[in-house]
Amino acid sequence: MTTKNKPQENEVFAALFRQAFPPQPLPTGHAQRFLRRLDQRKQVRRLPLLFKIAAVALLLIGLGGGWQLIQNPAAPELEDFYQTEQYFSQTIQVQLDKLSTLDHPPAERILADAKTQLERLQLDYTHLGQQFKNDGANPRLIHAMIDNLQEQLTLLNDLNTYITSLKNQDHAHPIL
Repeated sequence: MTTKNKPQENEVFAALFRQAFPPQPLPTGHAQRFLRRLDQRKQVRRLPLLFKIAAVALLLIGLGGGWQLIQNPAAPELEDFYQTEQYFSQTIQVQLDKLSTLDHPPAERILADAKTQLERLQLDYTHLGQQFKNDGANPRLIHAMIDNLQEQLTLLNDLNTYITSLKNQDHAHPIL
């Protein structure tokens, strides 16, 4: 078989395919529905201010903890705490990033409630961080800080899972 015969074979195949499967006309209003869906996808939400503030706060807390570690060599327990804090901060940031990419209007009220809870948790964490700086390494305080970070992460994981499940339910019944 030579390459000269390929275009002819393709044309014959295309003609046979068109004959076997004639094109069907599109339903009325198809173009309008397509354009409306396309416009909805173009409406990209920017990262909410709360998430930006949370990311900066976590970054500053992590950097502050690292700076303090450099300034004052700490006990092994404190080093473990700083590593745990860094892990939670990074994981929380990943969840915030995932959440910022999700856009689902029916979940806006739930998202607003979660933002309020997250703000409260971050404010509590900031107060705990101040106490940690003032009072030093109190085991109960360190435990409270880790619990706070775990609560933030749990909140974000649950919210992300819930919104994703809502979106999957919507995709199971698409509107044509």
